[in-house]
Amino acid sequence: AAGGWASAAADDQRQAAARSAKQRVLAARAARALARNRLEHAVLRAPVDGVVTAVLADRGTVVDEGQPVLRLADARGLEVEVQLPETALGDARRAAAEVSLWADPDATIPAHLRELAAAATPGLRLYAARFTLAAPPAWLAIGMSATVSLRATVPEGLASVPAAALVDRGQGAMVWVIAGDAVVARPVQIMSLGRDHAVVSGVAPGATIVALGGHKLDPAARVRIARLGD
Repeated sequence: AAGGWASAAADDQRQAAARSAKQRVLAARAARALARNRLEHAVLRAPVDGVVTAVLADRGTVVDEGQPVLRLADARGLEVEVQLPETALGDARRAAAEVSLWADPDATIPAHLRELAAAATPGLRLYAARFTLAAPPAWLAIGMSATVSLRATVPEGLASVPAAALVDRGQGAMVWVIAGDAVVARPVQIMSLGRDHAVVSGVAPGATIVALGGHKLDPAARVRIARLGD
């Protein structure tokens, strides 16, 4: 264009070319950021200190982006996973938990419920529950077998007894309390009744009672506490 002047069509063409170039630069920057992100994901970094419990891919295997290649157990907070029936869900939420390990059944470890599955497993209809160990011993190894005991808190003055220990002969509920080699009928008031246990008043803490077969006893019966191995 003579004298520094350009036609409107040429100016529009230059502006369109500039916009196109700017878009290509932005696309190149996005591609570079994506490549850097993928490169970061190509290097495995553990989020916490732990122990590798399973390797899910062999060396040299081509894996898809996001595919798990190993399992890592967090060594900072060891847990026990158990399967609970729905009748035990209430106790799992409210009761104090203790864990005993098969490697040393006499040692108990306090634990608390961290996670309870929202849905039951197919077939057996059980709920997965995870209990975090409060102070795991140094010798505890990942993968050990354990037993979780739920101990419901009973208010002072009340006692938790097996539901099968309750006897009713038309005069109200009672339990048989063992006194030496005799049994004594002790009337009780049922405060709450569950499937396996009942909370009652009228039984002294620590009293030894007949847990099963009480309907066959009478005050003249003589009993003997059998120990394992007798």
